[in-house]
Amino acid sequence: GTNDFANPVVVNGGANGVVRMDNVNAFGANSIVVTNGGQLVTVPAFTLGNLSGVRSARVTGMGSLWTNTGAVIIGTNATVTVDTGGRLRISAGLTMNTNGMVPYGLMVTNGGQLYSSGGMCSIGSNGANNRVVVAGGGALWNNGNQILTIGQNATGSNNVVVVDGAGVAGGVQVINASNLLIGNAAGPSNSLVITNGGVFTNCGTYAIIGAPGGGTNSMTVTGSGSVWSNGGYVLVGSQSSFNRLTIAQGGKVF
Repeated sequence: GTNDFANPVVVNGGANGVVRMDNVNAFGANSIVVTNGGQLVTVPAFTLGNLSGVRSARVTGMGSLWTNTGAVIIGTNATVTVDTGGRLRISAGLTMNTNGMVPYGLMVTNGGQLYSSGGMCSIGSNGANNRVVVAGGGALWNNGNQILTIGQNATGSNNVVVVDGAGVAGGVQVINASNLLIGNAAGPSNSLVITNGGVFTNCGTYAIIGAPGGGTNSMTVTGSGSVWSNGGYVLVGSQSSFNRLTIAQGGKVF
């Protein structure tokens, strides 16, 4: 069965140490907080959010850790924040669906770390208006054989990933260990923005802005110290139109 809990969950390292939750479908309008060195383990997969209410999860503070042994789905009206030294580890894929009415679906900031080690990472899988922000010393690793996709299929539109160094060269670093697709399988109007000294390293063999059928997608690298580094080729528009790569104000692409 599933565990669809209805009350806030706080995992406080100073009080209850390690908490394990199995078969969680976290719907409703309550919250999960892992703080003060606490550890939360969710098994095997985790779904956060649905169409009614706003659901939030936060991992905050040095030593605080949320480990998920399967995939994580951030659904409609859900937000996940990893900050101030907190860490989120995902053993399988990360999927974000339609954003709903929240300002962002995922924020990694102020020394927070997210490590995802297997399966596809899809920001906007058949969903629209998702926003991921990695800023101000946050870090995000997409490891293993994952393809990072921003906007998947025709309904996967207007999804945005922002890598913001907060004015410090290398102030935030995102490492994608596999390939990058912005607007895949007819996904339109999706974007990746690297700004204010942010660094995005793509270690795969290719990066495509506007995969087949996906038009008006974009990549922007802007500001002194902002860098997009690639391990393979970059293709702007693959059987699609009006896609663009913008390099401005001292930004660099390798």
